[in-house]
Amino acid sequence: MESGVPVAIFGTDGNEFFHPLGDGQVAPAGYIDTPYQPGDVMYAFQGDDIFIGAGDGNLYVAYDGYDLLDYSAYTQGIALVDAPPGSEAAILALATGLQIARYWPGAGGSFEEIRGTDFDDSFYVLGDVQVVLANGGDDTLIVSANAETLDGGNGTDTISYSRSTDGVTVDLALTGVQASAGYASGDILTGIENLTGSGFADTLTGDSDDNVITGGAGTDTLAGGAGSDTASYSGSAAGIYVVIDGTGFGGDAQGDALSGFENLTGSAFADTLVGDGNANILTGGDGDDVLVGGAGADQLIGGLGLDTAQYRDSSAGVIIDLGLGTLSGGDAQGDSLSGIENVTGSDLADGLTGDSHGNRLYGLGGDDVMDGSEGADVLLGGDGSDQVTGGVGDDVLKGDAGDDTLTGGDGRDRLEGGSGADIMAGGDGADTYYVDDAGDLVTELAGAGEDRIYASVSYSLEGREVETLILTGSAIQGDGNDFNNVLSGNDADNVLNGGDGADRLKGLAGADVIDGGAGDDNLFGGDGADSFVFDTPGTGADTIGDWEAGIDKIALDAAAFGLAAGPVTVVNGTSAHGLVGDVLFYQTSTGRLYFHDGETDSLIRFANLGGDHPASLASGDFILV
Repeated sequence: MESGVPVAIFGTDGNEFFHPLGDGQVAPAGYIDTPYQPGDVMYAFQGDDIFIGAGDGNLYVAYDGYDLLDYSAYTQGIALVDAPPGSEAAILALATGLQIARYWPGAGGSFEEIRGTDFDDSFYVLGDVQVVLANGGDDTLIVSANAETLDGGNGTDTISYSRSTDGVTVDLALTGVQASAGYASGDILTGIENLTGSGFADTLTGDSDDNVITGGAGTDTLAGGAGSDTASYSGSAAGIYVVIDGTGFGGDAQGDALSGFENLTGSAFADTLVGDGNANILTGGDGDDVLVGGAGADQLIGGLGLDTAQYRDSSAGVIIDLGLGTLSGGDAQGDSLSGIENVTGSDLADGLTGDSHGNRLYGLGGDDVMDGSEGADVLLGGDGSDQVTGGVGDDVLKGDAGDDTLTGGDGRDRLEGGSGADIMAGGDGADTYYVDDAGDLVTELAGAGEDRIYASVSYSLEGREVETLILTGSAIQGDGNDFNNVLSGNDADNVLNGGDGADRLKGLAGADVIDGGAGDDNLFGGDGADSFVFDTPGTGADTIGDWEAGIDKIALDAAAFGLAAGPVTVVNGTSAHGLVGDVLFYQTSTGRLYFHDGETDSLIRFANLGGDHPASLASGDFILV
């Protein structure tokens, strides 16, 4: 044997003892001492052979006799793979961070017994292996179709029938043969805590230990038995909906029947996991999960994704603070949350507080008190008269039904009162309000950003520190204030009053009445026969941006202009020189519209016709109001 050069070592027809060169081991009586080096391939033929395993790229091939592959002295976990020579690509595909070890049953032969290390091993068992002793560590045994005695040894060990071509039945609580059907037929299991089924209809039952049972695909019947047991769907290729002592839907849970479980583990997708009245551990995994613990002191673990703890069915209100990690009241009493971003309360009076992340808090029914704390939060009060506070961040606050109080705090907040007479205060930042009740009250801090209101009822900005009003739905009238307002109508026949300030008023569709008030305003009627009202001559000159000749009207306040009833006199021209009496002068070259006060012989510009202004105006373009 040349040192350092991998070779093929062929045994005799006697009993061979293969072991790593220099390991100090001595062949038992009646065995031929056969040392090997890293990379060597060992072949055992006739006789009862012993292979002392190492993870140095060796391959062990057995033929006739009772052959033992023993890794019990190896000092790290292995992935023991049934792999013939030349299959390195397949071996690497199975690598899980463990040292890869290879064995192969030669033609007509097999290994009859395999022993693992005292570390975490993975066994891929084929051939006619009769006995597997995993020894210490948390081991996984993926087995073949043959009847085997499988001993997990110490640690928390898992047996997997994922290779089975038919459904399996396994009951860990039985003695003797514990498995039947599929690849499980005739198996005797010892020291096994966890079960993984096939891709078909399995029946898997735990024992008095704390078992983790994974049904896999197929319509499975899963029973936890005594102990604190977990039904796991971590390998499901789609999201699941599972009731802990009921039926499963979606992904690997479709059609499953569960009983005797205390805990559930979801998939990497969006799951809904529902507990019972006992103390459950619900683990969502990846995906946006909904975890419903029910009564009992539950652990709700969201994992990755945006996860929700739901208390909809609680018989009493719940108090939950995600930032402090405190829970009390109703079904939340004694619960602990981890990786939870969102909370759904009960139909009673809840107290829900977020943390520094972007939370979604749902109050549902009852008079709830909600605080988003930090982050960009979404808070929905639901029914009842709720107190909803956004805190720091760009928040969305919705009161829904009831007389709610919404407080935005810092940030660009969106406040929707919903039905009922609501009080809404945006705080600092450019806030947006949605008003749908005449009793809604909007309060804003002075100079705290340019705010806007969307109103589905007629609404006035008078006395409000708000700049923009947009009418929605069937709202009719919108009134501005002393700021430079933007007022926008809808498809109804709107009445828009700008008030003081340089305003921008847009009527959109419908026959709108638009009054800019004092200041130099911009007026747009949109579609429909619109009336542009002027009732404060001398306080500004408004611009009509979309005058439609023969359709729109200019409405003059007769008292404010001092005009007598009857048709008004309009003079068209480029110069106002020589005007006499109370007449209107339209400067055709500029589109400017003036009022000539005959008593004082003064000329007051009160309007501009912007854009492609008409060549002239006539008395019929005006009405007195």
